[in-house]
Amino acid sequence: MSSDYSSFFTNKRVIVTGAGRGIGRQLSLTLSKYGAHVIAISKTEPALATLRDETTEIKTYCQDIRDWDTMRALLKEIGPVDMLVNNAFSNVQSAVLDFTEEHFDSIMETNVKAPFNITQVVTADMVANGIEGSVVNLSSIAGMRAFMNMGLYCTSKAALDMMTKSFALELGCKKIRVNSVSPTVVKTEAGMDYMNKYPGLRDDFLASIPAKRLVEIEEVVDLVVFLLSDRARMINGSTIPIDGGNTVHCMRLE
Repeated sequence: MSSDYSSFFTNKRVIVTGAGRGIGRQLSLTLSKYGAHVIAISKTEPALATLRDETTEIKTYCQDIRDWDTMRALLKEIGPVDMLVNNAFSNVQSAVLDFTEEHFDSIMETNVKAPFNITQVVTADMVANGIEGSVVNLSSIAGMRAFMNMGLYCTSKAALDMMTKSFALELGCKKIRVNSVSPTVVKTEAGMDYMNKYPGLRDDFLASIPAKRLVEIEEVVDLVVFLLSDRARMINGSTIPIDGGNTVHCMRLE
């Protein structure tokens, strides 16, 4: 099978949130390379500026996705799109007994409420315009298993996975697919900051991954591109781990 996705993405309109850094940035550049008209959204203008420096083919918007009404107005301004990637996220690391209401609101508004709001508007426009669309949510294996000091993040990603299934169930008959991708720690700036924060964490974490390494940004991008494309037209409502076996790891009895 050819690795060239140009036939699937040429002249397609794609929204990517959290597009200023890491996975979102690389995904935006990759989709643009395949001929998509990428609409990159980030709350960080300097990051978007560097993206514009790299290519003039990507349309950028500086917007905090947590603002419900302003975000809906922006999406109406952008107009109907063919694909959506909910990539933006928030995380606070703390013991579960120490989380505050502010922490709760920040994480849930970014990781659950905002993707719901965006997906609702985007897919309603798809239905109204007869678009056979695709949505991919960037989740995490933290939605499948608990991690120390990540209780709210884990909870938010579990909610995002169920949101994925709910939209997929109700929109599948409209030929709109909704899936989520669940990496283990990815070698982004945020991922490496987490690995380096706690002494011994990197070694312990790698020991729990049969593949014995972290996930490369390009590996996540490749999976998202596949799910967006018609090559995945029979995949709907799925949460797909990309974790080197992290979620199936168990203690060896030797």
